[in-house]
Amino acid sequence: MKATVVLLLVVGCQHPETNRQSDGGTVGSNSPVDAAIPRDGSSTMMMTDASPPNTVTLHVEGDVAQLVAYRDGQGPWHAAAGSGSQYALHVTSDYEVAVVCQDFATELAFVVTDGADQVYHCPLDKTPTVNVTGALQQAGTVELASANAIFDRATEIDLSSTVGTHDLFAYDSTHLLMRHDIAIGSGGTDLGTIDIDGAGGALGTSTITVTNQLTNDQPIVFHGVATHNGDVFSLNSSLGPIAIPPASVLASQDHQWLEAEASNTHSSRTVRDDAFDPTTTTSIALPDPFTTPTFSVTTTAYTATWTTLPDADSIVLDISEDLSDVEIKASRGYLAVHPGSLAFDPTVPGFQSSWLIDVTRPSSSSLTATTLTGTITTTVQVF
Repeated sequence: MKATVVLLLVVGCQHPETNRQSDGGTVGSNSPVDAAIPRDGSSTMMMTDASPPNTVTLHVEGDVAQLVAYRDGQGPWHAAAGSGSQYALHVTSDYEVAVVCQDFATELAFVVTDGADQVYHCPLDKTPTVNVTGALQQAGTVELASANAIFDRATEIDLSSTVGTHDLFAYDSTHLLMRHDIAIGSGGTDLGTIDIDGAGGALGTSTITVTNQLTNDQPIVFHGVATHNGDVFSLNSSLGPIAIPPASVLASQDHQWLEAEASNTHSSRTVRDDAFDPTTTTSIALPDPFTTPTFSVTTTAYTATWTTLPDADSIVLDISEDLSDVEIKASRGYLAVHPGSLAFDPTVPGFQSSWLIDVTRPSSSSLTATTLTGTITTTVQVF
C-alpha cells in the first residue's frame, strides 16, 4: 500500500472581531486552546490566558480525515477542534496544518492551505460507475466524463461513466462531435448512433509557437475543451500543428485550453492558458527555470533549501519512495516569513509509521513552483 502525506504551510489572516469555535463558544483570553498532542499520541487539554487571536476554519470534503493536527508558528502540535468535515484552528500568524486521509486507492494525504476558510478534499473510494453504450459509425476516440477509449473501427461501444450530467466528446482525424448535457442515470444510458463525420464539424488546424525555450527543449503542446458541466477533454498533443474544434460544436459556456510542456533530466516547465482563443493566440511562453535546490531526507526532517526561487503563489516539496509520498505545500505568505527553505516534521505525534518516508529506501525529491496570472498558470518543477 502506498501512502501519500501532504502538509501545506500557510500564513493566517488577522480577524479584528471576536473569533468563535465551531461549537459556538468564543475564543479569547482565558479560553481553552486545542489539545496539545504529546509525543506518545495521547491528548491533554491545555489552558492559557493568551489564546491565539485568530480562528481559521478547515473544511474537509470527501472522505473522513484520519488525523487533523496543526501548530501555531513553530509551537507544539495540537489536535484540531472539530470532527467530520469542519475543524477550527486557533492561530496567531504563520501556522502549519497536517491532514491525513486515506482513500480506497490506498493513498494518504496531508494538507495545509491559506486564509480564514480553507477547503481540502480527501479522496473517496472510487466513484461508482454505470455502463454507457452506443454505436460508433467511424473509427475514432470517444470521451465521456472520465472514460476515454480509442476505437480502430466502427463498432458497438461500452464505456463506464459516473452518474450525473455529462458531455460527449468524439473525434477522428478530420471531425469532432460534441453532445452536451447528457443525463447518465443509475441504470446506465444508451447514446445511440455516434456519427462523428456525419453529425460533427470539420477540425481546423493552428500552429502554436512555444517561446522561452532552453537549449535542447522539445516542447509538446496539449489542447482541449472544458465544458460547463466540469468535463475536461483533451483533443490532441503535438509537436506540430494542433487540431482546432469548429465553433459550431461548442456550447456558449465551453472554453478551450492550451498547454505547453518542456522537460529534461532535471526539470519540467509548463504553461497553461485556460482561455485559449485560436483566432488570436499564436504563441505561448514557457516559464523561466530556476536552480535545483538542495534536498535532505532524514528521520527528523524532510527539507529543501535554496538561494533563489521565482515569486510563485505556492511552492510544493514532494518526497517519495515506493511505499510513501510526502508533499509539503507552502503559500506565498508563508515563504515570505520563512524564506530559503521548506521542511516537513515527520515526528508529528499521531502519525503512523506507514505514512512516513522510509529513509533506508531510495527516494526521489522535487520542488514545484506554481503561479496563476489571470487565466495563465505556470509551473516549474525541479528534481
